[in-house]
Amino acid sequence: MGTPLPKWMMTRYLLLWKKFDTSKFDTAQALDVLQHMPKPDTKSIVALLLSELRKAGWLRTEFNPQDARKRIYTLNNFETVFGETFDEMVLEIKANKMGGVLNEDRTGRT
Repeated sequence: MGTPLPKWMMTRYLLLWKKFDTSKFDTAQALDVLQHMPKPDTKSIVALLLSELRKAGWLRTEFNPQDARKRIYTLNNFETVFGETFDEMVLEIKANKMGGVLNEDRTGRT
């Protein structure tokens, strides 16, 4: 399940998705893709991006079998993650509306 991404992260996720889809890639390959942006990303920005995508649920990571210090990444399916994120947002909006209704019932006002 994914959480909504800031615009700068979503832009980069989509570039990576266009290149890799659900194929595996490493940091160097991600850096190569993201260096073709109008303002190329640095290695530290790519590392931050991959970390944040993983925390947000948009990316899976595993250890590289040849070098356990390195990681191999796989993007989660865009349609699935986006659909789950949208569903969560709708549920949150509904819960906020219901909270308002419950508060109104108890106090007689909103």
